[in-house]
Amino acid sequence: MQRITLTASVLSLVVFLGGCQSQWYLEKERPNKVTTVMLVRSEPTGAAITFDERELDRAPLRMPVVYHHVEQLWKRQTNQGVRLRESWGTVGTIVGFPVWMIASFFQTTEDRRRHLYGENVHVVGAALPGHHRTSEQVTFEGQDEIEVTLTLQKR
Repeated sequence: MQRITLTASVLSLVVFLGGCQSQWYLEKERPNKVTTVMLVRSEPTGAAITFDERELDRAPLRMPVVYHHVEQLWKRQTNQGVRLRESWGTVGTIVGFPVWMIASFFQTTEDRRRHLYGENVHVVGAALPGHHRTSEQVTFEGQDEIEVTLTLQKR
């Protein structure tokens, strides 16, 4: 009877340790503004450029675009056994039981950084007499510089 109780206790401990990880939680969040320099060219050169339907200068044009950015740090408590099982699949998990069971005793904190952007999607357009207007949607995601080339077709 003691042997069955001991075996059940060991199995319960293994199952508990094997699945021991917490949910992701937001550790900190840092909002700020980001600037990306946009270089707009047109083919043929010299087209009138618009940015969100606001008229700008003629191409080639270089302009800074400022938009919102939030950097988030997410964390969770986990153990090495969970990491091993997540990467091994079903068969690997079954065969590797002795390895991940021992690794489950070693607790770690896992970090993930996430970048969120707002007001970062814009439409850049070009117009030139004798050519069809053209436009392109541009998404800014923290780049230092973006090049946009708008090709205008003759009428």
